[in-house]
Amino acid sequence: MKIVLRSLLTPLTLIIMLVSLPLCAAEVKDLYSAQTDASLNDSKRNQTALATVLVKVTGKEQILEHPAVRSAMRRASDLLLSFRFDVRDGQRVYLATFDQSKVDALINTADFPLWSSIRPHTLVWLAVEDEQGERVVINEDSPQTLKSVLLTEVSQRGLDVSLPLMDLTDLAVVSLYDIWGRFSLPVLEASQRYQPDMVVLARLHKATPEAPMETAEQNADALGTDTMPGWQLEWQNLTMGQLTREQISGDNPQLLIRQFVAAMATQQAQRYAVSLSQDQTELQTVQLKITNVFDLLGYENARRYLAGLTSVAEIRTAEVNGNVVTFSLRLYSSAQELRRTLALDDKLKTARDEFGMPVSELEFSWEP
Repeated sequence: MKIVLRSLLTPLTLIIMLVSLPLCAAEVKDLYSAQTDASLNDSKRNQTALATVLVKVTGKEQILEHPAVRSAMRRASDLLLSFRFDVRDGQRVYLATFDQSKVDALINTADFPLWSSIRPHTLVWLAVEDEQGERVVINEDSPQTLKSVLLTEVSQRGLDVSLPLMDLTDLAVVSLYDIWGRFSLPVLEASQRYQPDMVVLARLHKATPEAPMETAEQNADALGTDTMPGWQLEWQNLTMGQLTREQISGDNPQLLIRQFVAAMATQQAQRYAVSLSQDQTELQTVQLKITNVFDLLGYENARRYLAGLTSVAEIRTAEVNGNVVTFSLRLYSSAQELRRTLALDDKLKTARDEFGMPVSELEFSWEP
């Protein structure tokens, strides 16, 4: 696999559109559950399912190479909470759920960061050109195999991803030409109706002679598909006022789709995952103020919400003044990383003054 990465400073207009996108992150369910082939033996089923869970919760495949994890994988049933068999899409599958506390402890032992279930809502605009040169945008109604591969891998990685509808509303703003040409402004304008945290522009096509290819690291035969030499997938992740362009190449388009989703998961985990292995004496303490807390129920809900954040190691109430509560938080992360996580959810809104400016970095309004 060949990966090319470069960052470009975006125009002011693009930056304005990026920061104006409304946020709509969701809590990803079943992070500690996984589905695998029921025909495998008991040991292999549990090992495969546990591997999927570990990658979902950390966002990193490298965790599977850690000695402590390898040892635990041989005793995967020790971490198992429940299991059952089911039939999905005509196939008999094995569904396993693992003990969250035991999985988190294993991740902590391996010194890998933990990625919470609050994950950025990512809108993917993917244009595909087939071998005949016909181009199409993968959308919610697409019957294509590549869409199935994309959504299956998204589920395996624990991502919150959606595809555009490409209905008349979308087509009034953005065209296939815009998506294929990776013209950011019309795509961002069309994206606003979906309220994403991230917008990804991608295209998949046969490689041109000017773009040398490298054979994919895995044999495409293992995927049960014919090899199609010389495919290329390029994408841009529009976030934080930058235009990040990446490229992967290989012999199999389905494998490239999987690698593309894996790369998105890795990038998001690097931004949002939190390491829990710090020395307790090194934890940062911050004061976080919340307004709009009018009763005991509101107080308990706000406190429970903060205590449930992965980056919060300890919470105590520092002050209550009318409808304003100040919490003292000890963090595994920095205050900046905490704000980044809070920005993904709509329960806490940044408190602003009469001119619309933030009152302070860690002052919020509770929005139950």
